[in-house]
Amino acid sequence: MKLQNTLFSFFILTFGLTNLKAQDSIRLFPKIEQQYSVERQLKNNFYYNPASMSGYSNFSFTDFSIGYENEKRNIYRQQEGSGQKGLSLKVTSYKKQNDHRSIWGSARYQNLNISSVKWNENLDFDRIAPYSIADSACGDTKLERYQFSGGISQKINRWTFGLEASYLAQLGSRNRDPRQKSTTSDLNVNLGVNYRFYNDFEIGIFGNLNKYTQNTSIKFVSDLGQALMYQMTGFGFSNYFFNGGSPAAIYEEFGYKVGGQIFKNSKNPFYITGYLSQSKNQKSVNPTNRYFDISDLDNENYQIEAAKFFSIHQHRVGLVANYQAFIRTGSEYGYTNNTEIIEQIYKRKSYKKEDYLSTIKVLYQYSADKFVLGATPSLLYRQTTEQRMYPFSGQKFESYTLGIDAFYIQEIADNQLISLSGNFSTKKIIKSTNALSTDLRESIMDWLMSDYNYLASDAISLGASLRYDLKFQKLPAFYIQAGWQQFQLQKKNNNFTQLILGITF
Repeated sequence: MKLQNTLFSFFILTFGLTNLKAQDSIRLFPKIEQQYSVERQLKNNFYYNPASMSGYSNFSFTDFSIGYENEKRNIYRQQEGSGQKGLSLKVTSYKKQNDHRSIWGSARYQNLNISSVKWNENLDFDRIAPYSIADSACGDTKLERYQFSGGISQKINRWTFGLEASYLAQLGSRNRDPRQKSTTSDLNVNLGVNYRFYNDFEIGIFGNLNKYTQNTSIKFVSDLGQALMYQMTGFGFSNYFFNGGSPAAIYEEFGYKVGGQIFKNSKNPFYITGYLSQSKNQKSVNPTNRYFDISDLDNENYQIEAAKFFSIHQHRVGLVANYQAFIRTGSEYGYTNNTEIIEQIYKRKSYKKEDYLSTIKVLYQYSADKFVLGATPSLLYRQTTEQRMYPFSGQKFESYTLGIDAFYIQEIADNQLISLSGNFSTKKIIKSTNALSTDLRESIMDWLMSDYNYLASDAISLGASLRYDLKFQKLPAFYIQAGWQQFQLQKKNNNFTQLILGITF
């Protein structure tokens, strides 16, 4: 209830940014076209520096929407479930108070049901893996998610300062044995400063502090046929010393990120931005009346991105190149109870995962008085290596993904417009190898092979979206949007549909 009250208050605050007054304009088309600019979406990493948000938009806007989504998966990773469906509420707002100050904020609530989750009793699996709690029982997870953020940027002579904070909370549970209850909190604070050193050229630095916590507990109502709880350590292996029972675990993570950028603010901008981040996620379990640390997960992330955009009459062209490296190292603790108390006897590095991604995206856009059309082709090359020691097990993947996103916005009348978008991508596995240990239970081995086959398969993705905007005099603009996405893998289809109703002003 406390979170709901906080979220509601933030909705009111965010709407207050625009004084709850619809912004009447002669035509709807120019505002919508800039508000949902494809170029700005491509520059998302640039705006990670809150000081750079001063140039996010030329005018103020607020968008409120309610949506329903339904995803059905016929081929999937068991720990992620066979699909999800539910409702969401979202509000975003950006306001230019004057030429020197901008403020922005967002809030979101989701209520989802995730179907047929197996071998995973946690939330945020990709964040804590491989050190999850798992069992062979299959069940649905109910998930509530609350998120809000806010920020401000202020120009003072040649300097621009920015501050942004965000908070995400989740509650996940099951109503049948094993009865999982997981809560997470994720707090981020970003600081940034830019300096204009020559004409339109600026240099900036930014930093982030992050605190993440997950609390997970498992309970059983029935004493019959209880599933064995595994404290997983990767590739089907688990911490035998702490397996079983009705476990409770805490994951605590502290991290930081520092970065810099150089850019030119003009009609034909360019930028180079990059950062490095480090964090440590520690897992503790409570088998008795006290907690024991059983694993550490050290994360390193490096990213650099460069982009250039320019116009030739009504044509807009852009190029974005990005490189990312994710390195994850896991250390595990060993204990003994040969004495009267449980004692730690060792700590050793046992797990490592490296993920390297190189991406190139090209933007082409043609703008006319009453319509805009364009496309964004892309190429992603990825290398992933994952392995553990004691005992050894590992797998390696190399792949590339070719894709294209296309969009078209057409003005029907001064107060109406229609937007169409479509996307297509194909993923090809260049090489996949594994050295999986088979000294495991049959059910766990089946899970590992299913997961490997999923990751080692070619895939095709195809989707489309249709949106209609309508504005009445002295009222905000209303819109309805429908989307569909299909993911084909191993000759099976996963389908995602979405319907959104919203207002924007």
